[in-house]
Amino acid sequence: MNKAEWDVYWNILNQYSPELAKTAYLMKKDKKTVLFQTTVCITAPILFAYVSWVLLDAATRKIKRLYFLARDGYVMFQIAEILCQQYRIPLQCRYLYASRMAWRLPQYHLIKKECMENICLNGTNLTLHKILERGALSEAEQQSILTKLRLKKEEAEKTLCKEEIVYYKEKLIKQTKFLDYVFSHSKEAYQNTIGYLKQEGLLTKEKIAVVDAGWMGSLQKSLSCLLESQNRTGPQIEGYYFGMLGSPYKTKAEKKQNLKTYHAWYFQAEKGIKRKVLFSHNLFECMCCAKDGMTVGYRCQKENGRYLPVFASDKNLNAGRWDMDQQIDTIRKFTETALLQIKSIKKWECQTDTKKMTEKLCRQFMTNPTKEQADYYGRFLFSDDITEKHIVELAPVITETQIRQNSVWNHIKNRICPCKAEKIEIQPYWMEGTLVRSGCRWKYWRKQDYFFYKFLLFYISEKIH
Repeated sequence: MNKAEWDVYWNILNQYSPELAKTAYLMKKDKKTVLFQTTVCITAPILFAYVSWVLLDAATRKIKRLYFLARDGYVMFQIAEILCQQYRIPLQCRYLYASRMAWRLPQYHLIKKECMENICLNGTNLTLHKILERGALSEAEQQSILTKLRLKKEEAEKTLCKEEIVYYKEKLIKQTKFLDYVFSHSKEAYQNTIGYLKQEGLLTKEKIAVVDAGWMGSLQKSLSCLLESQNRTGPQIEGYYFGMLGSPYKTKAEKKQNLKTYHAWYFQAEKGIKRKVLFSHNLFECMCCAKDGMTVGYRCQKENGRYLPVFASDKNLNAGRWDMDQQIDTIRKFTETALLQIKSIKKWECQTDTKKMTEKLCRQFMTNPTKEQADYYGRFLFSDDITEKHIVELAPVITETQIRQNSVWNHIKNRICPCKAEKIEIQPYWMEGTLVRSGCRWKYWRKQDYFFYKFLLFYISEKIH
């Protein structure tokens, strides 16, 4: 970033927290890379503010132990350990290997047909193949299902519309052995999962909570289901989230009973629409990524009986093309430097409007990135599927035609009358970054169109729920 670009962020920090602004200024001279500068003046201050709130709120609620969930929680865990030690906050912090895949699969045989709600949950470019993979079916099992459905392998790669998802969901339940395969794999995964959770102290009667980035709280729901199957008698598991885009519960009764244990900081499930529209949760996950591969399950070591996580890959898929070490080390150093400026974390948290600070930083970076930021963060490999397969760049370079296909009106036509809508070839996970990388004409109006589309999605979601 040049001086003018840096000053935009520094002025925001100085307006709301001179302590964090001074910290950023002191660190500014260390390196000039776009990752370092963005981490110092955006990522680190935002995560510092969020974790500070989590620790103080958890201490007030007399929670004994916080579990920071892999992988978004790794750098948050690093911050929390430093803060707890420096300010003597009476909390035990741990890092827990987890993922939607690792915790959903072992619970499927417990919730029976309800598991199809998760397995067939709509997502970007959802295919029948992805649905079968979510059930952990082997290639031979997948082929037997396709044979039963009288489909060729290439037909399973077709992107499904909403009506087709419902159609295949009913077919899989009624006309195949799909659920038999799923429940079989679920039971296999269950014992090792429970062994790991027990080993890590989650079956305790103490008051404990998980900490994550967000966005639906489904991991907390899965964890509660697994622990209840072991007759855990302690208080309900609580959860802390940077933000919640929605709720894992559908009925009002379920929400009333369970959502009191979900604590969101920046925006809540049923309000905060402006912040949601001007925020990229996919980009945020890149801002707090860990070096681990995705956890897909657990195994027991025969020699000592300890349970260890099993990873989809040895390292994060971005290792070698993205400097995660620099990001993590910079956030740790920022936290340690900030402590020299902030003598009392409680006093600082009370005096600083950290949410407003975060709102301005996020809006500037996420909706109006520099070319250098868009190029660096945009090439981060990303997947929104629980299997972490079908990887693409976060903000790929696309053509003007592909940008036009993502207009709000084309999305509406796709939902109302798919046969008359123009096919959407690529749906970027960070559209604002794509517009900058692609050198889009009429960039301002394309952004406004995209914001309107996101507004409609969140508005309709809030009204329905």
